[in-house]
Amino acid sequence: MSRAQLLSPKSQAGQAIVLIAFMIIVLFGAVGLAVDGGIAYYYNSAAERAAASAALAGVIFMPNQLAPCCAGNDATDRALQAATRNGFPNGGANNVQVTVSRYTDPVTGKIQDESLQVTVSRDVNTFFMQLFGISKITVSRTAVAQYLKPLKLGEPCLFPPSGTGDCHTGSTVSQLGTTGFYFLRTEGWATDRGQGDAYTPSQNAAGCGPACPSSDVHSIAAAPSGTDVADATLPGPGGYNFILTVPTGFTAQLQVYNAVFGADSNISGPNFCENWLQTKPAGYKCSPGGNYSMHEHDTAPYGVAGLYSAMQYTILNAPSAFIRTSDTIMSQMVVKPVDASNWNIAPPNAPTYDDINNPGKTITQQFNAATGAPTNMFAYHSWMNVGGYVPNATCAPPVIGAVGIPCVGSAESESAIISYRPGRGPIGALPAGTYRLRIDTLNSDGSIPPGNSQAHKGLAVRVMDGANGNVVCGNSVTPCSLSALDDLAIFTPMTVPGGSTFRMPIFAVPAIYAGLTIGVDIFDGGDMGGTGSIYIGFVDPTTCNLFTEPAGGATANVYDIGNQRSNLGTGAQLSIGAYANPNPVEQVFNSAGNPVGDNKWYHFDIPIPSTYAPVAGGTACDPTGQGYWSLQYRTTNNVTSVDTITITLNLRGNPAHILKS
Repeated sequence: MSRAQLLSPKSQAGQAIVLIAFMIIVLFGAVGLAVDGGIAYYYNSAAERAAASAALAGVIFMPNQLAPCCAGNDATDRALQAATRNGFPNGGANNVQVTVSRYTDPVTGKIQDESLQVTVSRDVNTFFMQLFGISKITVSRTAVAQYLKPLKLGEPCLFPPSGTGDCHTGSTVSQLGTTGFYFLRTEGWATDRGQGDAYTPSQNAAGCGPACPSSDVHSIAAAPSGTDVADATLPGPGGYNFILTVPTGFTAQLQVYNAVFGADSNISGPNFCENWLQTKPAGYKCSPGGNYSMHEHDTAPYGVAGLYSAMQYTILNAPSAFIRTSDTIMSQMVVKPVDASNWNIAPPNAPTYDDINNPGKTITQQFNAATGAPTNMFAYHSWMNVGGYVPNATCAPPVIGAVGIPCVGSAESESAIISYRPGRGPIGALPAGTYRLRIDTLNSDGSIPPGNSQAHKGLAVRVMDGANGNVVCGNSVTPCSLSALDDLAIFTPMTVPGGSTFRMPIFAVPAIYAGLTIGVDIFDGGDMGGTGSIYIGFVDPTTCNLFTEPAGGATANVYDIGNQRSNLGTGAQLSIGAYANPNPVEQVFNSAGNPVGDNKWYHFDIPIPSTYAPVAGGTACDPTGQGYWSLQYRTTNNVTSVDTITITLNLRGNPAHILKS
């Protein structure tokens, strides 16, 4: 072919057709890539949303219930349900796969028990890309959700034990004024609410005081909030709750100190001693006296059975950190009240306890002849395993240390006042897991309030080894943990000189809370003697100084919210402190004898600094290194303070969040 032929218009047209055909293929490929890529992007985004939703839905059941169980109340089932709602049913069409697992930190290689990883994938069919042999694209997204553990409320556990040799919340009579800060408090249904317990007394009954009427119920309550197990044996407004975690390889028992409401001062004065040894007074462990008693004598309605209070101790299996309605009752001990005013009669004429529900009947304290230790009535000024204690069914023997004899005449056994609800105990040692102890104040006969009981009940709780109740549970590496949940009533006898401070560890804030805001509500603070003033604030464990509002952070507000917590956020609260850095976040509760905090709630917004991190190895005010904040009472001259208060702790915002996706 000649050169002229090659350059002819006809030959150039043929080359153009080839180029156009090639460009059409490229154009179709680009369009196909865009269309198929857009579809893949759509499903990729959908998978990301489904994975995040599934992780958030399931993480609240970590770490105890990852695998399917418990009628769907587990991490796996909840995650799969959430993925299905978002269009990704596991095993569904287009090879949908939803994988739920624990999350392992890629840096440390450690499993994060409070985290849940969910991977969602599916095949996406292509349209144009099939021309190039690509029939489908697989999209896959992974999300990790994490929850913030509930803040620990109460005293810290120390390992190795410091002073008391146990992991406890609240003090015994011998610890108060020496190594203890406060004992736990709960009051009767008919008690004046202004005595300091914001929740147990009736909020509307006659005689409930100037803090009524109120709609307050415990944070964990079956009625009206529906946040707790609904059971005929549990008062609807809730009780005081404690959460126990037993690590793998250990067993535990939950013990309560002074489990019985035993008024004891109408004959010889209140008992400041432990009920541990036979010989009195030598060998007994006693407090200095005064306000260091268990504080049950001040309202003891002697001789009127209906005014006493029975106590109920319910242990529940608690698989979820946040869903209390998934808890199940394991044991339930009821301890009916006694008149313990004969507490100081020494053996062989041993102390006797009058059963005020059965007039004329008494329970005699029994002792071991060799050791002098009591063998019954551990419910009074002693520690008892409320899940596994077996009440003594015999009466006082004729000789101390002899085998018990049947009850005759006016004598009865301690099993007359200590019992378990049918089918609910006693139980053995608690294996590894998470449990809840709920404490309720009942009517004198063990029935559910309303009623006329007027107890001012002092007690403490602790966790000990499941096999040996005198040995701590766990060790410094893998310790058991015990803390109150959400709300706590305490009595503290502050005998500091006027113009001084009194600090008590009250809640722990781990580093993961940095940058968040927690709320602390205090009811009925500031009771005192004298003419000075009382201020209440919070001690930052990282500095051991009174907490101040962080520069550039959220505002630390303090509100007077009146007689009920529900006033917060409704416009009914009164702002009484908007503190600018570096002023301390504290508030006056009693001003020159005027109890401005009496019968009302104060709400503190505490913005945790973004740089906050508890000091490894601890500080002088936080030897545990767990970030335990102290509640500080500051007094001016001429003041002594003896106070019962209720504290409620909460987090602003959702405790579950996406860690990565």
